[in-house]
Amino acid sequence: MVINGEWLVCNDGVVRPLLRGELQASNSNWASVIFLVETGADRTVLSAPVLAALALPQAIAPEQLGGLGGLTEMATVETILRLTKHDAGKVNFRSQFAAVTETDALDICVLGR
Repeated sequence: MVINGEWLVCNDGVVRPLLRGELQASNSNWASVIFLVETGADRTVLSAPVLAALALPQAIAPEQLGGLGGLTEMATVETILRLTKHDAGKVNFRSQFAAVTETDALDICVLGR
């Protein structure tokens, strides 16, 4: 399966690998979301603004997320991540995804392993 991404200039002027995907919101609509492709990330993490926009039921996780910026509180949400394959077909990943709850903790969603 091939899912095409893009190299895009981010707000800080740095070029990064990004994927465009969709997440299913509480009203069953699909929200367009940009993900930073982070091959070293242990998990996929949603930003706080995306978490709020999805309006999904949240479970507060007992652990914290950690990275270069330190530790931050997280929640988990169950939803579907939909990506578009190179042949325009769709592939769905239903899972519980981590999400940061602090607005300034993450400025873009991260697509991890």
